[in-house]
Amino acid sequence: MTVDRNVAPQPGPPRPYHFPRVARRTLDNGLRLLVAENHNAPLVSVRSLVRSGADYDTPELAGLASLTAALLDEGAGTRDAVLLAEDLGLLGASLGSGADWDASYISVDSLSRTFAEAFAIFADVNRRPMLPQASLERVQSERLMELIQQRNEPASIAGKRFSISSTAAAPTATPSSAIPSRSRGSRSMTCAATSPRTTFPTTARS
Repeated sequence: MTVDRNVAPQPGPPRPYHFPRVARRTLDNGLRLLVAENHNAPLVSVRSLVRSGADYDTPELAGLASLTAALLDEGAGTRDAVLLAEDLGLLGASLGSGADWDASYISVDSLSRTFAEAFAIFADVNRRPMLPQASLERVQSERLMELIQQRNEPASIAGKRFSISSTAAAPTATPSSAIPSRSRGSRSMTCAATSPRTTFPTTARS
């Protein structure tokens, strides 16, 4: 069969996609649950979402939401960062956390047969994060190096300039990945203090 590579191939017929049904429930404490089932693979993915992110950062605390999110996997409950990573690895699970402009999240992906154990770790990260001082200093140092590197990256420079010029009066004018000026050299209590202020069941979704 001869293929003319000067002519783009024609697209095939569209294939229908059926989105899974989403079951919704609100717990007594206000936490809203959304569950979508797909049994094609023995995997479970869970994400807790809080509707507060970098938009809660003040100018002097710009970057606090993303910095706090970066510390959530640095130990929780009775596990330090090393033990947390080891236990997740033994379960074949992965944990993630982050913060956008209007939301913060923690997620875990695991095999269905080890989900109970992985979810227990996930619950600890949500409810009992350590936010250790040593990790705060390391993450601050890493964040500072990233910001210095971005000074030589045209895409980063253009993105920041665009945000400043187009949304000067909005929270998005300040980079969400900045380093909070008041947390430099301070204790991790600065990060811990943001949780009760912005995290409560009525803003959360899982």
